[in-house]
Amino acid sequence: MVSKNCLSISKILRALLSSSSLSFLLLVLLHNFLLFQIDCLEQNETKLEQQQYSSDPSWNFTQWWDERAENTQLYSEPVMFEEPKNQSQSSISATSIPQYGDFERFGEVHYKPGCPHDHLPDDRFNVRRPSGDGVMVTSTMIKVDQKYIPQTSIDILNYTIRYFFSKPRHWSEDKNYMRDLREAIKEKFLSFGLKTAFHVFKTEYNNEKLQSLYPDKKRQTATNIIAILPGKYRGTPKDEIYLIGAHYDTVQKSPGIDDNGSGAAAVIEIARLFTKHKCYFNKTIIFTLFDLEEEYLKGSKYFVQQYLIPTEIRKNKAKFNGAFIMDMLLAHNATKGSQSLREFWPTLPEFVEEIQENGSRGNFLTAWSRRNIDHDLYFFLEKNWQNKDRFPLKLMDPPLPTLSQEVSKNWSKYSKYGTFARSDHASFWYPIERDTSFRAILLSDLGPWRRDMNFHYHRVGDNDRWLRKDNLEFMKNTVDSLMATMLDIADGHC
Repeated sequence: MVSKNCLSISKILRALLSSSSLSFLLLVLLHNFLLFQIDCLEQNETKLEQQQYSSDPSWNFTQWWDERAENTQLYSEPVMFEEPKNQSQSSISATSIPQYGDFERFGEVHYKPGCPHDHLPDDRFNVRRPSGDGVMVTSTMIKVDQKYIPQTSIDILNYTIRYFFSKPRHWSEDKNYMRDLREAIKEKFLSFGLKTAFHVFKTEYNNEKLQSLYPDKKRQTATNIIAILPGKYRGTPKDEIYLIGAHYDTVQKSPGIDDNGSGAAAVIEIARLFTKHKCYFNKTIIFTLFDLEEEYLKGSKYFVQQYLIPTEIRKNKAKFNGAFIMDMLLAHNATKGSQSLREFWPTLPEFVEEIQENGSRGNFLTAWSRRNIDHDLYFFLEKNWQNKDRFPLKLMDPPLPTLSQEVSKNWSKYSKYGTFARSDHASFWYPIERDTSFRAILLSDLGPWRRDMNFHYHRVGDNDRWLRKDNLEFMKNTVDSLMATMLDIADGHC
């Protein structure tokens, strides 16, 4: 859409062209007009981007901060882990979902909309317990010698996203579908040999202002999915824990392929590869898929408050070393000027300058970390990052404090960093308990600020258009790099 000023200039130019004006004057006017037209287009692009962000109601830092400290949980079911069945215990195999061993022999994937995988049956989640690729994971530890690092394939990532995460997954929509989806994901984790559980909870807004603003969201029922790969010291006070997590819900109407089918599929794939290749770790790894991230991070908020702190830390006496959270891994655009940076200039000017020096290309993945607090996690991630030239890793480290009470006391100083709390890592940074903080890093493609995802973020356009070869290779690099990181940081061996 072009502004009225641009149209007026265009009419003037046509009038001049129809007259007998001197050619030199026409050339000067044409030159100035073209410069003005380019400026008009840039201004309109800026307005469209601003409209995109201002019309997105999904994030308000002040509201999240106020609600973060409130315990709006009404009811929570006990987290009961289900034991996996090994092959000798059961000969039942999946009737609808093929084993991942079959996925690896799937062949060439058509990286365009309309490929055969788009027409997966709606009842594909009606499965019985798969057993063919189950691996019983024990706590036996062998000598740590990182000689082999598993790697995924773009075919498997493509299939997993299309199969599990290609339809809208909002808490208020198609509850039967969501029930079947959760069961299918649980069965998949169990088939890997992992103890798996649902963390079911109900919440409400207990703030009268919020209730009046969001009457349709007053009460919600949600489910986190937890699977555990035990380390050598699991069940003892020597146990140390790392978490790999992502949210699997979406906003209304959006298929959520990038946000966040990509992150959820990455969690499943890492769990699959670690168990398939019989990887053993000194330290425990918890795989978690969070619900209600799109509702102000409620799923991760209550995971930390109702499971991590009371069960793993207080009851089991384990040490929590940190979380790697993935939220949007597919948006990749290596063209010049494809990365919008206006949002980050006031808070991270050095980061902006670094990206601008490379032509503002959206070819990188970001790691969000509190400066000098979560750096240990980033150190291992950067050390093990693969294909650094093609898919760079960029650190975004706002100078946020350790504890939430410091933010509250200095609100005018820290509130400008609110956008850095807009995913599940923030529930670990600033849990309900104000004297507690956990290390966490967010891995993200900066989709809301990256062309072309910025116009499809939280919309129906977040669909299979992002499952092209280049995007899947970008995601694969993140999955492979995080697996290498975990083998290093959690003392693993495959």
